[in-house]
Amino acid sequence: MELRHLRYFQAVAETLNFSRAAERLRIAQPPLSRQIRDLEAELGVALFSRTHGKVQLTAAGRHLQRELPDLLQRLANLVAATQRAGRGGEALNIGTDWRLPLDPLARAVSELRQRERTTAQINFVDLPLTAQLAALRDGRIDLAFLPDVFLGARRGLESLRIASPAVMAALPENHPLARRRTLTLGELRDERWVLLNPRQAPGFRDLVVQICRKAQFTPKFGPTAPTMDGMLTLVAAGEGVCPTLASFARSGQMGVRLVETDCEPFGLSAIWQKSNRSELLPAYLRCLREQVAAGSA
Repeated sequence: MELRHLRYFQAVAETLNFSRAAERLRIAQPPLSRQIRDLEAELGVALFSRTHGKVQLTAAGRHLQRELPDLLQRLANLVAATQRAGRGGEALNIGTDWRLPLDPLARAVSELRQRERTTAQINFVDLPLTAQLAALRDGRIDLAFLPDVFLGARRGLESLRIASPAVMAALPENHPLARRRTLTLGELRDERWVLLNPRQAPGFRDLVVQICRKAQFTPKFGPTAPTMDGMLTLVAAGEGVCPTLASFARSGQMGVRLVETDCEPFGLSAIWQKSNRSELLPAYLRCLREQVAAGSA
């Protein structure tokens, strides 16, 4: 079993579609299917059931999907530590979640390399929002990027506001409120709310609950999807409504209308420990502050 087998499995498990998984991995579909068959043959179990053109995880596949994020994270930590030991130098470990608008993050890394001419290892550690704070406090990452609602007590932490995108409501295009320019979240209290699958986005449900609680109602939940695009597809099909960020809005999404809400902007901050002694972190934060300032100018 090779690492690529696990990453290929992860892509198919998240999309439940071999074509979309192949596009995400930037490989052709036939080699992807062969690699999945090889993985199943080595494990001696079927990971996916394929009936009537529909792909679903088997019990064995669901078990592997649950355990895989921790395994991949341990591997990433091992690789980073080994590279660090081999170079005798320092690494900067940055927690990321691809669902968040983090353009300044990458630009700051590029600026850091140009300015400092550093060859130090900079690792992007893919972690769900709910896992980043614990990883920060136990030293597995040097920097986390979190919404304010996930922070709670900030004892021993420093922060830098990165972005404050507006919260929008995604509605089916035939919804009575879909032609409005703005609405209050309370007007959606009787709707079903579509969610990201908790395996792919642990904590998303709690986030929706907190947003709705501020509008003084408890949301009723509908079906889930593994991706943001999947959520919007469910909305287009009339399965419910969902929150999204202005930075994620795509005017070309068929069957969906995005309407501004009265929600407070989605505060997103870079978080680090005051006690962090990394020599790279202050240099990176200087670059990050400049990128944030340039974006708001």
